[in-house]
Amino acid sequence: MEFDSTWLGIGTAALLLLFAFMGYRRGFVKEVVSTFLVILTLVVVWGINPYVKIALENTPVYSRVEKECETFIQDKMEEEAQEKEDSLIESLPLPQSMKSEIAQNNTGEVYQYLQVDTFAEYIARYLASVLLNGISFILSFILASILIGLAVHALDLITKLPILHGINKVAGIAVGGMKGILFVWILLLILTIFCKTPVGKVCMEMVSQDPFLSFLYEKNILVDIFLSIFY
Repeated sequence: MEFDSTWLGIGTAALLLLFAFMGYRRGFVKEVVSTFLVILTLVVVWGINPYVKIALENTPVYSRVEKECETFIQDKMEEEAQEKEDSLIESLPLPQSMKSEIAQNNTGEVYQYLQVDTFAEYIARYLASVLLNGISFILSFILASILIGLAVHALDLITKLPILHGINKVAGIAVGGMKGILFVWILLLILTIFCKTPVGKVCMEMVSQDPFLSFLYEKNILVDIFLSIFY
C-alpha cells in the first residue's frame, strides 16, 4: 500500500515524537498539569475572544484585514467569473469545514447581520471576522501561556520523589504525545489564518496532499471555534 507523505508531514510526525520524548523527560505530573493549563488557556481565550475582537474592530487592524479579504475575493471572482457561487466557495484555499460554514451561512439573514449586499462582500466580511478571531486568539494565548511555565516549575520538587520518579517518566510519554497533537492543532489553526499568503498557500497544499496531516487537519476541533461569527 502506497503512502504519500510530504516533508511537512514527516516534520509533524517528528514533532509529535519530540513531544513524547519531552513528556518522558518532564514526567507525567508536570505534563498533565501543563496540558491542563493549555486547555484551560484555550477555554479562557474562547471566553474573552469576543471582547478582544470588539476592541480590534475599533482599530485600523480590522479595516486593513477587511480590505485584504475584499481584494482576495475580487481576484477569485475574476478567475471564476463563469462559475456559480458554490463553485467559487469550493475553489477557495480554505479548510473544507470553513467552506461548508460559508456555504451554509450564505443567506439573506446573514447578509443583513453582516450589513452586506453582495456575495463578494459577504465572503470578505466573513473571512475578516474569522481572521480577527484568529488574531485575538494568538494575542490572548501568548499572554495566558506565560503563566503555564511558572505553574509547572512549582511541581519539580514533587516529581523528584524516588517512588514516583519511574512511573512519572513513562506515563509522561503518552501525555506528551497528546500535548504534541494539541500543539500541532494550534499551528494548523495559525496556518489557516494565513492561508492566503504565499507561504500559507504552499503549506496548505502540502497539508491536503499528506494523508497524516489531512487527518490531523480534519480532526482539528480548534478551527470550529473560529468559524462562528455569532456570539
